[in-house]
Amino acid sequence: MKLPNLPLRHPDETLYSLVARTRLMNGTQSDWETCAALFGPTPVRRIADIPVNFTYFCEATDGVYGSRAALVRDATAIPFFRSLGRLARDDSPNGGQRCQPQPPRNKDVQKPCGLAIISHGGIHNWRFCPACREEEISAHGVPYWHRQHQLPATLKCAKHGRNLVEGHPPKSTRDGRLWLPDAPTLVAQPVAVENEKGLTQSTILIRLAQLSGSVLVAPSWSSSAGRVITTIRHALGTRGLLTAAGRIRRDDFLLEVRRWFGPLARVPPFATLLGTTNLEQLVQALSYTRPIRTCSEILMLIDWLFGSWDTFLFHRDWQEVMETGTIGANAPAGCATVGHRNRRRQPEQTFDAARQAHRNTCVAFCRGQADASRTQFGRAHPKSYQWLRRNDAEWLNMQFPARVPQPRQEQLFVER
Repeated sequence: MKLPNLPLRHPDETLYSLVARTRLMNGTQSDWETCAALFGPTPVRRIADIPVNFTYFCEATDGVYGSRAALVRDATAIPFFRSLGRLARDDSPNGGQRCQPQPPRNKDVQKPCGLAIISHGGIHNWRFCPACREEEISAHGVPYWHRQHQLPATLKCAKHGRNLVEGHPPKSTRDGRLWLPDAPTLVAQPVAVENEKGLTQSTILIRLAQLSGSVLVAPSWSSSAGRVITTIRHALGTRGLLTAAGRIRRDDFLLEVRRWFGPLARVPPFATLLGTTNLEQLVQALSYTRPIRTCSEILMLIDWLFGSWDTFLFHRDWQEVMETGTIGANAPAGCATVGHRNRRRQPEQTFDAARQAHRNTCVAFCRGQADASRTQFGRAHPKSYQWLRRNDAEWLNMQFPARVPQPRQEQLFVER
């Protein structure tokens, strides 16, 4: 089916919202037919889980909305989670419709991302600003979903400074239809409640909303979760919040976090994050360089330690430049690696000879076993395994790639 009318895409509009307005403009018989015309035939009947085929979408719309890369950048939540190192599966340049496949179980083909999760970063309880909705109805007749309003830690509109409202469609049809913020059956409720510290609370929430928006619209930049945590740890060290062993000074850290974000202690989304249990987990994650649980916590730490996304990027790039060439996988032969900086440097010829010998041991072990694992190699040749893990980790990881199970749609952006 060919759709004769295509609406103009508004600034910061999600792909889901664009599809919903296309359905409204063309008056097709069902929402599913509109999605099938834009993304190709599919047996999936739930609108929220419709597979997003960017290549088919660009062909069906004659490219009026730009290339696939432009759609991913301007109409999805992928850039935000990619920048924070929280994207479990990245969008693939091959074919244009799938997320980057991790080594799948049972050799199944990786499923494309659903329309709701790739557009809004979530499936339920989408947010909108009442002031934005009124302006859009007055100007265009129909409101639309904004990407910035759906981001974690965003409870206020950065443009109007008003509390966002959560929309709750009826459960029976929540995932089976296309919804816009003006749906008559949409149950709306505020996501933030002002308390006696309302002025300070509002200031912090607007600051977090602006930070989330900066991450979303920043130039294409990708990061790993480890790099984000390393940059945050470095900033904590400059403030004297790390011990000589690299652990977090718990009492001082908790005091500073609660002093900075204290006014948010009664706001439901942040009440749990600022609770004792969650803060203890955050201390453990930062002390041992483990992944931080949620994007909201990462944004709160960036706001407290750096103040802006540009400042965070500067510190991140500066630290990476300082480490490049001296530690890590790109280090010259014979240089010390992370955790072994005080180890005596080996002569280059001796280092190359040892590396080749241990590589040959690994290759010979893998040749004898078709399904050899890293653990089996470590038990069979502990000396070679430890040497390669410390000095040639990148090559070792190529021989034994990580086996990551296929995540569910709800786990696409690693927000636990």
